[in-house]
Amino acid sequence: MPKIDLLIMDIDDAFLYHRTVAAANRIFLNTIAGFFGARIREKRLLTTADAFMKSLKVIFYNIHEFRFSKRGFRRFAILSGYAVLLHLLNAARELFNLLGGKMSNKAIIMAWAAAVKKARINEKEYSTDKEVIRKSLYDETKEVFDRIRRANRKMDIAAISENFSLSTRKDPIIRLLDIGFMKSNTLICDKKGDITDYKISIASRDDKKRVAQAIIMKTKAKNIGIIIDDYDDLGLLGIDGLKLVVYAPKIERFIDKKRYCAIRVDV
Repeated sequence: MPKIDLLIMDIDDAFLYHRTVAAANRIFLNTIAGFFGARIREKRLLTTADAFMKSLKVIFYNIHEFRFSKRGFRRFAILSGYAVLLHLLNAARELFNLLGGKMSNKAIIMAWAAAVKKARINEKEYSTDKEVIRKSLYDETKEVFDRIRRANRKMDIAAISENFSLSTRKDPIIRLLDIGFMKSNTLICDKKGDITDYKISIASRDDKKRVAQAIIMKTKAKNIGIIIDDYDDLGLLGIDGLKLVVYAPKIERFIDKKRYCAIRVDV
């Protein structure tokens, strides 16, 4: 384990299931449940498959309780339309990058932000409880992270994430992982807590590299470690002073194991 001055991390899909996707799944499930007078309270992050199966169960067991809601139908229509678009964009992105292209998440991020704004989602519906996040952390990544932290107790810790935080709430992951600096996208809420706008700061590998370089200049770090999992993180492999790379299997072919210490985490 090399000595490092700065650790730069991706969070979602590296440390836990992507929270933006989990929030979308939870909101969609509760929109369907609302037609049947049901309310789903999950104590974990919902995958797309989980949300789909639970939606079917809600409909099957509560079909006799169905009540039409104009507001609920409008939200259902918006979310359904954007869900199809998002899945198509993600499939295209995965294929394009698998074949050696460089397609970012920008179109996906912009589409989801527009969906949330149009559907007038409230911050209470969107936010994820700190305890849920803590229980959802991947054991293998967290174990490697703890090893790095024990070996480098004075290092700075920064996170660069394409996830959406809420303008009215501090991201719980900051405290859970003792992050000193975090940059992510933001959903802007009004006084009632309704999401009315958004700010996109991180949407591509170029954005991540730009922010990382600014952090390096600020901290004056010479020896750097990164935790990455996706194609949009690959820009970080080009920063100077890279000594440690913790990576997911998905991007293994891009890892130069002769240049730095490389640790694979199977998440």
